Amino acid sequence: RLGQGEWTSHDLRKVARTGWADIGIDHLIGELLINHAMGHNVKVYIQSDVMSRKRDALEKWHAHLDSKGLNRIQTLTGFRSGDFGNGLQAAEHKGCDPIQESTIGEV
Repeated sequence: RLGQGEWTSHDLRKVARTGWADIGIDHLIGELLINHAMGHNVKVYIQSDVMSRKRDALEKWHAHLDSKGLNRIQTLTGFRSGDFGNGLQAAEHKGCDPIQESTIGEV
């Protein structure tokens, strides 16, 4: 499938989760980063939004990708943040929602 140019967002999520596991990102943090809904028990027992741990995990992931050459690819493709009105810095607390209700197993 991948050789035929048929990437999906789910494929990219699988690649990210595998990579995060390979570099030692905590399982729960990975699940929260890809916005998987957590079950009731997780919500009851984990009262933190783990914002700083998610940020640390993403910084570790970005450093890993840069060590593999992604930073060289970015300069070759002419990254243009101004085209979209986006800066290079992520806005604090954006994309970091608290743990949600579980949808695992629901149709």
